[in-house]
Amino acid sequence: MQEHDHDSRLRRAGDFAGSVIPALATRGARVRAFIRKPEQAEQVRGHGATEVAIGDLRDRAALDAALKDVGAVFYIAPAFIPAEANVGKTVVKAAIDAG
Repeated sequence: MQEHDHDSRLRRAGDFAGSVIPALATRGARVRAFIRKPEQAEQVRGHGATEVAIGDLRDRAALDAALKDVGAVFYIAPAFIPAEANVGKTVVKAAIDAG
């Protein structure tokens, strides 16, 4: 795995954000939350996210931008997303390609 300039994690807003982001933040991780709606930014920052990336999980370019300089990815598929398996595969592929 590639060396990164900081210890950050990628995470989207959702039901688990209220548990996962604070748990990572209390361990000293810099958390980059990947959210779909700009109005979710305040919520994830309140949970402890230090950075916010806005985009859609189905948009590979948005994923690539969000994964820049990220050392690890924590991903839980959103409920009821069309083509959930394909979205998950895209996230994994983007993470692998990001190093």
